[in-house]
Amino acid sequence: MSELTQPVPRTDLCCRVIGHRGAAAICPENTLPSFQAARDAGAGMIELDVQQSIDGELIVFHDETLERLCGETAALASLTASELTGKSVGQWHGQPVTIPSLAQVFTALQRSVLYNIELKTNRVHYSGIEKRLAQLVGQSGLAEYVLVSSFNHESLRLARQYDPQPFLHCFGCRSFPRPLSLSLH
Repeated sequence: MSELTQPVPRTDLCCRVIGHRGAAAICPENTLPSFQAARDAGAGMIELDVQQSIDGELIVFHDETLERLCGETAALASLTASELTGKSVGQWHGQPVTIPSLAQVFTALQRSVLYNIELKTNRVHYSGIEKRLAQLVGQSGLAEYVLVSSFNHESLRLARQYDPQPFLHCFGCRSFPRPLSLSLH
């Protein structure tokens, strides 16, 4: 058993182990090593935060600026995907770890985990992010593996418009037009 797991008593409740930003306690958050470590430690689902670069690529990063993790004051939305994916956010086993694109995460993990993709559109609205997400999920063949979540009700409405298949969850929303349940295998 790895250091991230512990015995769980058997119950009739359906519970999932979810790696929030991957295994952020031991790896730089929202990075490929963090997601792989979470999966390898037994997480069946990973939660990741998605924003959009100035050139329209889906980027996995939590904050609106690079200040906390990269020491730069630049806004994520003001940089290109190639600028962002070249930025180091820390080290893992002595090697620099960079910001991944969502496409890189899908390519690396494929169907080995379920994905809780949080669209970070509650403070910055990224034009077309919902459509790009639906296209990438479809192209990757991962619709049955994706839960889309957000604090922004409108982003979820648009996500549903572009692809009715993924499950949706709105954080902090008092009302949502359709009751949601998560019954992923």
